[in-house]
Amino acid sequence: MHKKILLLQTRESGLRELEERNVSRHFPPSWYDACNFLFDDLSELDPRNYDSVIMTGSAVSISDGWQPWFADAIRIIHGCEQRHIPFLGICFGMQMMTLALGGSVTKGNKVAGRVKIRTVRNTSRSIFGPLPDEFWANEVHSDHIVPPLSLVTLGWSDVCASEIVHHRDRPMGGVQFHPEHTRATGLEFVRTYDTLGGAYRLNDLENPISSFVDEQPPVIQHFLSL
Repeated sequence: MHKKILLLQTRESGLRELEERNVSRHFPPSWYDACNFLFDDLSELDPRNYDSVIMTGSAVSISDGWQPWFADAIRIIHGCEQRHIPFLGICFGMQMMTLALGGSVTKGNKVAGRVKIRTVRNTSRSIFGPLPDEFWANEVHSDHIVPPLSLVTLGWSDVCASEIVHHRDRPMGGVQFHPEHTRATGLEFVRTYDTLGGAYRLNDLENPISSFVDEQPPVIQHFLSL
């Protein structure tokens, strides 16, 4: 029997399809439902109908202020916490999980490109599985988190104090980087985002997207093995 995964997105048309393709290449199409906070009414969505939940990135910055659909995102995350449903937040998804669990999200320096992440000694019991002591990861973000007491920081970098967080006693966690991207998919995504008028422009990135790496820890695959 296969898993049923809920894939939660907040991407505009033109980007949602690219993101869905990049994330879902890690599992069969029959395994997941994709929903989008910007286009779908998720007020009745119940995470108990799924074996695991993945919330992906977004052009929306939580630090820019509250949006009405945040309430549904927070309700779903609370449902995962209460029911012990595995939850993985990617970039914005990690930031929303932080907000939902009582932490804060603040505007910081824009980060884009390849970032070296360092980790605590033993992550084998986390939803991410055993992580290297250090590795390169692909990032594009400007919001940064201050975790609540329920989240433990497992990884950090010179540009971000909390790159990887994990719930103290639930199968929940998040990464600030984008494990779904390779160099090729990152360039395709950001160029598409650029043509749609996004905030990240290829000609003013501090760390060019062309520095993206093709190999990152298989956090999505390990998460789905839970």
